[in-house]
Amino acid sequence: MSMRKPSEKTFKVIEIKLAKNAITLIINNSSYTVSNSFFTDDYYYPNKVLSAHEFEEIKKADHLLKAQQYLERTISLKRYTEKEISDKLLSKFQLSTKDIIDLLKPYLDANIISDKDYVIDYLETKSSLGYGSAFIAEQLKKKGVDIRLATDDLIDKCDVVALNRCRTLLNKKDQPSKPLMKRKEILTEFLYRRGLNREDINKVINEYFSSDENININRESYDKQLKQTAEKYYQSLSKFESDPYKRKNKFIKKMLNNGYSLQEVYDIIAKKGYFTND
Repeated sequence: MSMRKPSEKTFKVIEIKLAKNAITLIINNSSYTVSNSFFTDDYYYPNKVLSAHEFEEIKKADHLLKAQQYLERTISLKRYTEKEISDKLLSKFQLSTKDIIDLLKPYLDANIISDKDYVIDYLETKSSLGYGSAFIAEQLKKKGVDIRLATDDLIDKCDVVALNRCRTLLNKKDQPSKPLMKRKEILTEFLYRRGLNREDINKVINEYFSSDENININRESYDKQLKQTAEKYYQSLSKFESDPYKRKNKFIKKMLNNGYSLQEVYDIIAKKGYFTND
C-alpha cells in the first residue's frame, strides 16, 4: 500500500534551530523565528505535526518578534514619542492596539519611551535654536504630546533663551537694501514664525532699530535700490497707464507696498521730476 501524501493543510516541524536570542522553526518549507519564551510555553520538536491553530500562533509570534526587533532598533537610534513609535509599528506591521500596547509596555515602564522626557528635550533643543513655545507647542502637538508635560517655569525659561537667540539672528535675516518698513515687516514675520509672542516681537524689533547703525546700515545701497525701484515702476506705468492721475496714484501705491514711506515717495518724485509734465 502506498503512503498518502500529506495534504496542503498539514504543518510539520522539519527542524529546530537556535537563533540569536530566539528559536527558528522550519515548518514545511518556510522559517519562522519566535522568542525563547514563546518556544518554551509549548512543546515543539522535529516531526511534530501542528494543528492549524498552532501554526497560526507561530506565524503571529514570528510577526510580533520582528516588530519587537524593529522597535528596539528604532528607539536605539533616536527618541520618539509614544504616538510616533505606535504609528510606526501600526504602519509597518499592521498590529492591533493591544499588541502595540503590549510591545511598548516594558519600554514605557523603564522610561526608555517617555513623552515627558521627550517634551523637555525637544523644548530645550528648539528654544536654543531660537524657537518660542508657541511654535514648539504646535510641533509637539503633531507628535501627539502636549507641551504642558513640561513645567511652566521651564517653558518660560526656554522662551527667554529663544528670545535671546533670535536677537542674534536678526542681522542675518535683515535686508538692508529694502525700505525700513519692509525690513521691519520681514523681521517681524521671521520672529512670528519662530513662535514668539507679539509683545516680545515688538520689543526685539524696537531694540534692533533703536540703533543708528541698524537704521542707516548701507545707506548707499538703500538709496540705489530706492531709485531703481522708482524708475522701474515709473517706466512701466508710463507705458501701460495713460491716465496721469491714475498713473501717479498707482506709482505711489506700488512704492508704499514695497515698504517705502510716503515722505520717501514724495522725495523721489520731486528729485527725479516724475509726473511734472502730466
